[in-house]
Amino acid sequence: MYLEHFVDGDTPDTKFSTIAAEIHEWRNVIAHRWLNVAGHDIGYDLNMLEGWKKEGNSLLINPKIYLDHFLSAFENGGRIYRYEQILTTDQMLEDAKQRLISKYLDEA
Repeated sequence: MYLEHFVDGDTPDTKFSTIAAEIHEWRNVIAHRWLNVAGHDIGYDLNMLEGWKKEGNSLLINPKIYLDHFLSAFENGGRIYRYEQILTTDQMLEDAKQRLISKYLDEA
């Protein structure tokens, strides 16, 4: 939800919410590199023009483009500060409930 509403750009390759699960894994790999083997399917390419793309079973991310989009949510009164205009309270509550429920469903 955060990526979709506050980070995503206008082009398909900057719709980082499309690869939200992979980005979460990427964060885990970086934070817990010695525990996680998922990093073998994620590559980094600072020279590609796209924000991300899939090649076979591998995901390539341009971390510079991702970071630029992530930070833009905070810069100059970015979208994060206008969250009430983007998401209703009901939408935020529903998303929070779904995330909580999904944790229990994933464990079942």
